[in-house]
Amino acid sequence: SRELGCGELIKIEVISDSRYLLPDNYETIKACELLAKEGFTPLPYMHADLYAARAMRDAGAAAIMPLAAPIGSNKGLCAKEFIQILLNEIDLPIIVDAGIG
Repeated sequence: SRELGCGELIKIEVISDSRYLLPDNYETIKACELLAKEGFTPLPYMHADLYAARAMRDAGAAAIMPLAAPIGSNKGLCAKEFIQILLNEIDLPIIVDAGIG
């Protein structure tokens, strides 16, 4: 990111599941911690989970990017209630990503 002149912002997508392409929140938290220590500003793609979002925030994330529905599903906002919890509880921008259609 830096070497290409794109600054400190870096989107993190850790996907361990090749069938459903769901984000791996545990590994994403670790990536946020590592990249923040290296001076980057992480933008993590994640499954809408309050505890994971708090950990990503505490690790240095500038925003939280929960998926709305599985990638490519075109299902719209399936995780609406979980995303609303993030909006209520996380003091960072919430950028809804994936599956919207």
